[in-house]
Order: sequence, then structure tokens, then C-alpha cells
Amino acid sequence: MFALTGMEIALTPTGEITNPSRTVPLAAVLGVSTTAALYIGMHLLAQGVLGPDLPKFPAAPLAEVADRVFGPGGRTLLLVAAVVSMVGYLSGDLLSSPRSVFALAEDGLLPAPLARVHPRYQTPYVAVIGYAALSCLLAVAGSFTQLVLLNAIGVLLIYLGVVLAVFKLRRDGVRADREPLRMWGGPLIPILALGLVVALLAVAPAGQQIAAVAFVAICAAIYAVWGRRGPS
Repeated sequence: MFALTGMEIALTPTGEITNPSRTVPLAAVLGVSTTAALYIGMHLLAQGVLGPDLPKFPAAPLAEVADRVFGPGGRTLLLVAAVVSMVGYLSGDLLSSPRSVFALAEDGLLPAPLARVHPRYQTPYVAVIGYAALSCLLAVAGSFTQLVLLNAIGVLLIYLGVVLAVFKLRRDGVRADREPLRMWGGPLIPILALGLVVALLAVAPAGQQIAAVAFVAICAAIYAVWGRRGPS
């Protein structure tokens, strides 16, 4: 679940995209489909090369595959590529995610300093610094496995709210300034998505479920209290 999330970050700058009501959902479907196919292909490759030894390399199976196929140089090249990929992801995340924090602060739903814009670069620098600092603190304080589980469950809870919102938006006929993208099986998609999200949440570890729900509840409480203050 963690590996296939992240498309929601790309929705942040949709105000700068031409015809977002069609472009955004089409890009999301193509992006997630391509990523899923790539991950499945890599897993089949690792399974084909390592065979029954695959479970012996849980930390970096693809590095072991590269070592067996191309030698030590292949392992090094793959690990370097992984580092470059992670730096690229973090750079994109730092560019996009703080914009949501900035928007919430600008609407009075988060502390006003987070809405400050740098006088020279015109960037939400306080939101960027705060987001980076909090992310760094969580990365240092928790293990990768713990953070992945919390992230996946937290995102699933958000996706649950999004799926439920689809039913109301369709009922109310809410749409953007242009005709939305129509997909085959459209009415069934939110129903299937709802069942899938609930099923994934049901099989998650109980402790992580409680932690994620508590975090979302705290965020909702902050939203409810701060939201009453109105725009800053």
C-alpha cells in the first residue's frame, strides 16, 4: 500500500494544470497502473533470479539480483540509483506537500506563521521548514517499518473519506468548470474502492490501527477548533 500511494501529492498544484477535471484523473490512473506493473515486473524478476533464496534478502533483494547478474558493480549501481530515486522523491515531496500546509494556514486552519511567504523567493518557507523538520524528527525517532505502517493506514483513512465524498459529490452534481473524465464502470469504481479500503484496514495490525485513528482524530480536533476562528 505504501509503495502505491503518493498520487495525492501531485494534486496539490492542480490549479496550474490545463483542464484538470480530465488531465488529473487520467494521469492518476496511468501513473498508478504503470507503477503497479513496474513493481510486479521487478518482483517477478527477483523471484526468477533468486528463487527460494528470495526471503533471505528482505532488506535489498534487487541489489542481490544485480549482484548475481552483473557482479558487485551492478549492486553498487543499483544502490546508487535507489539513493538518487529517494532524493528525487523527497525533493518532490518538499516542493508539493508544504503547499497544503500553507493553504490550510492561509485559510486560518493552522497557525498563521505557516502562511508566511518569503519576500524574495515567493515560497512558503515557514511551511517548508516546518514540514521538513517534522518529517526528519519522525524519520529519526521511528523505524522504517513503523512509519510505513502508520503512513499506509493513515493514507487509507484519508482515501476512505475521499471515496465516501465521491457518493455525495455525484449526488449533488458537483463538478469543475469542464466536463469530468468519464471512465468505463464509473459507478462501480467507488463501490469497489470502498470495499478494498475497508478490507485493507481490517487486516492491518491492531496497534497501528489505533495509532493511525488517534492521529487522524487529533488532526480532526485541531481542524474543528481552529476552523471556527475563520480565515486569518
